[in-house]
Amino acid sequence: MGLRKISFLAFVWFALLVGSDAEEQYSKQERRPIKTFKTIYGETIDCIDMYKQPAFDHPLLKDHKLQTKPSFPLNEKKHRQKAQVNQLERSHVLDSCPDGTIPILRRTKEYWTRAKLLEQTRPQIYHPSTPNSASFQYALLTLKSPDIAFSGARAFISYYIPKCDYGQFSGGQIWILDNNRLANIQVGWRVHPDLYGDNQNHFLTSWRNGTGCPDFGCQGFVQIDRSIALGQVLPNSSVIGGPQFELRFFVQQDINTKDWWLIITNDGGDIKLGYWPAKILPTLAGGARTLEFGGIASADDGMPFPAMGSGQFPDQSYLRACHVRQIQYFDQSSQTWMAPESTPPENIVATSKACYSAAVDNSFKDYGYTLLFGGPGGDNC
Repeated sequence: MGLRKISFLAFVWFALLVGSDAEEQYSKQERRPIKTFKTIYGETIDCIDMYKQPAFDHPLLKDHKLQTKPSFPLNEKKHRQKAQVNQLERSHVLDSCPDGTIPILRRTKEYWTRAKLLEQTRPQIYHPSTPNSASFQYALLTLKSPDIAFSGARAFISYYIPKCDYGQFSGGQIWILDNNRLANIQVGWRVHPDLYGDNQNHFLTSWRNGTGCPDFGCQGFVQIDRSIALGQVLPNSSVIGGPQFELRFFVQQDINTKDWWLIITNDGGDIKLGYWPAKILPTLAGGARTLEFGGIASADDGMPFPAMGSGQFPDQSYLRACHVRQIQYFDQSSQTWMAPESTPPENIVATSKACYSAAVDNSFKDYGYTLLFGGPGGDNC
């Protein structure tokens, strides 16, 4: 019996133990949709009244007043800093949600069972300093500041579809962490068969403050945009030596409310997707102390690690290795976006150099401060 089959059988066995809890969590997510439609990938999207979204089931958000925009300015018109290829185009969506609603992917009870299982057996902490990080490998850039707080991070992230089996996942993302690295926000992309039940690439949002989980897996993130669904399949993917597809994320704190906003650049303009309220992330209210940009890969015990990014080591080629470009942070003291001036070698982390690597490359002026990352994975990570 192969490792994949053993891992899958163990997964099913444990799922039976947590099934009742998962069903309870699933039932809490049920909402009466105002409209329902399907994407070309077969995903069912329910359009839910934005004032009845899952976030407001969180006990800290019962009396929360929904914010429709941050206090900081946005560029909602087209601007120069465009992705190489538009990333979250609606071409894979066959319909749209009406005003006053938000799109939520309809999840099966099996999905909630998988999500509950993963939370119990493999907590979604994901950074190299955690005690249980032996199951995870990273190739990333770390920005730390003992003196000032970061109020935001932004970058373009290219995305591929690394092959992952059950018991594995791989992705590229931004981490925003508090001083103790216990509370965090994560945005990016991920191939995760155990969670999503397929080998597609999915748009990832996640948060944690002791508890937390991806997308709408638990209450917390407040969405206001009606066009992009958390966890949706990403259309297209980059090709080694060929077309490159990117996501551009802003995660910025509102200095007045202390909420953390997620902004997506699409068609050259900024889309206010939603925010994490300050009440659910109190240790980030004063800003973040660590920002991380790059890749992550994970494997269950006894399994090889999957490829990260394109599966290629960085070789100074943006057409072959996965990249995070135009990396910037928002300086809370000066209230301006800034690029790192220099990076100490110890801030470029590759936890298994036999399998993955990361390298800063600033040779292309228009790409700004850039990290190339990735690698083939394997048995010796």
